[in-house]
Parts: sequence; C-alpha cells; structure tokens
Amino acid sequence: MVGQVLALSTLVALVQAKAIVTNRCEQTVYTWSVPGKSGVADNLPIATDKRYEEPWRYGNSVNPGISIKMSPVEDGINKGKSEIDLQYAVDPSDADKIWITLSKFRPTFTQLPQFVLYTCHGSYKT
Repeated sequence: MVGQVLALSTLVALVQAKAIVTNRCEQTVYTWSVPGKSGVADNLPIATDKRYEEPWRYGNSVNPGISIKMSPVEDGINKGKSEIDLQYAVDPSDADKIWITLSKFRPTFTQLPQFVLYTCHGSYKT
C-alpha cells in the first residue's frame, strides 16, 4: 500500500549465475525485465514472499544493460507509476564481473522504499 514501506529483498548470487528478486512487501509487486525477450518477466505479478529469477544476460546494442523494474501497480511502468529498478550489466570483457545498481524511479510512496541487496560479498541497504 502507498503508506507502507516497500521492502524488496534482492538476492544477487554470482555462484548461481542469476538475479533473484524476492517480494517482501505486504502487497503484490509487478515485475518487468528490460529489454524484453521471450521467457523474462513482462508485467509479472509477484505475491508476498514469492520471487522472480532470471539468468544473467547481456543487453543489446541499444540497451547494453538489463533493468528489472518493479512497481506496486499492475502495468505501472507503462502508466507512469512508482517503480524501483535493479539494473545490471555483465562486463563484456570479463563475464565474471556483474555491475549492479538500485534506483527509485518516479517514487510516489509516502514513505521511502527500502532496498536490500545481498551479494556474495555482503549486503547493501538504502
């Protein structure tokens, strides 16, 4: 809900070679993986305590990175609603390196969302 803290737990596990987004919110979160392709999230609802996984992948020549976008509103990224983005890029010269960032985009929550990013080297909170 708008007045609640949006707490998304994002697990990034290099040993598993995939990005995992776990919904720790009290509401369903809708997820997209951009740029899209067959088999990745496209307005996928993730219920509380459920998760979405995707193998690390390369972007394309227009979008070299990948953005996993999450919104508390169905079709939210296309309706200009709040969203949180987990963005990553596989280093083209060394596939063992994954560059990651978290960002709020169009935040309209009455309280700040909370991100927790877990990696093989510890956690990051904002």
